[in-house]
Amino acid sequence: MTVTDGGSPVASAKADQRGEWVMLPDKPLPPGTRELNLTETRPGAETPVPADKVVVVTVPDPAAKSAESAAQNAPAPIPTAPMAVAVPRDGLAGAPPTMGGSSLLQAPPVPDNGAPAPPGGVSVETMDYDPAGRVALGGRAAPNSAVQLYLDNILVGSAHTDPKGNWRLTPEKLIDPGVYTLRADQVTQGGKVVARADKLETLVGLFGIGSLPTGDRDPFALRRHALGVIRMLAEKQLPLDLPALLDAAARPFGALLADPAQSNAQLLAFIHERMAGYLRELGASTQEADAVIAAPLRASQLPQALAAVRAFAQLPEAPALAAANKRVGNILKKAEGEVGGAVQPGLLREAAEKALYDALQAVAPQADAAFEQGDYTASLQRLAALKSPVDAFFDGVMVNADDPALKANRLRLLQQLHRAMNRVADLSRLAA
Repeated sequence: MTVTDGGSPVASAKADQRGEWVMLPDKPLPPGTRELNLTETRPGAETPVPADKVVVVTVPDPAAKSAESAAQNAPAPIPTAPMAVAVPRDGLAGAPPTMGGSSLLQAPPVPDNGAPAPPGGVSVETMDYDPAGRVALGGRAAPNSAVQLYLDNILVGSAHTDPKGNWRLTPEKLIDPGVYTLRADQVTQGGKVVARADKLETLVGLFGIGSLPTGDRDPFALRRHALGVIRMLAEKQLPLDLPALLDAAARPFGALLADPAQSNAQLLAFIHERMAGYLRELGASTQEADAVIAAPLRASQLPQALAAVRAFAQLPEAPALAAANKRVGNILKKAEGEVGGAVQPGLLREAAEKALYDALQAVAPQADAAFEQGDYTASLQRLAALKSPVDAFFDGVMVNADDPALKANRLRLLQQLHRAMNRVADLSRLAA
């Protein structure tokens, strides 16, 4: 058995009685992309027989990376550890159906950043295709599970994982050239999807290598992918934390992503921008969409929050409360230093501020209880009772009192009001 790199021998060994062999090269492989070929010379034969696959190895140069990082204060664009993939020698056309396509032998390492490993799921690790439309895919999922593959949401084939969790699939039909959205689902015997590799991996990977949409150019349809993520979370009512999902999707890429924390932050902002478009699809006005996405809600909460905002906007008290909320926000922004702490009832001097404080003590717990139960419409409608005491407060109370203690206490009262009014949405965005 002989392994060569670019025609030069790397190592050789003789198979034992069971046909097994092990070889250790005398020298490490040089940095760069290497193509390793394995041949077998049988007893009495003169011509070596090549293996069906070659192994493509990416060997990084740690010294070069360190020098570049020191000079440019930036990570090098090459992995920090080898990656190895076994590829059919003659492509898909010459490969027997039982071989399938490429297989991942060694993946880049997952960075040890202290985050817990994500739970088991499905991944697509390799894809081979040729001009004739032959496609072969492979990846991992839970051992002894079923995996279904889709192109543009059309099922192209199913596979089962082996006891180690590996799966391979070669669709029976040829695939026409074009740009497709690939989806892999791990499903139960009843057909329920328990894991999916699709839009998040595409978004995280392309943002991680700097392939962001610019202007009208979006060759990888990342805007559509982001909108698909939002729809999935919102319409399936999945109470998942989006930043945690992006972190989990980045982990399998390992060192292939130079700075996943930074690229995921960009991606999170990108998805957040698409939320306004999703809400407008549901019939929201620009003001209503802005009000909803300004609140710290998860994507799964967007439809209910929009319904609550639209119902609130129909209340006769809504315009005055929205204007008052905007006024409160502006006052708090101009306040010197941080406004914090609890309101001190003993410092409430004016009847109007006492009435607002009492109203908040009655209304805020009711609104909070409805919010925690997921009834956002009821939560906002509870706020209608605050209109009269809020109007009276601004008519009869000077917030910026000469007495620093009174001023600080009144700012804390407005802070409490602002917090109560903006859990579901930023109502100031509804102000004309």
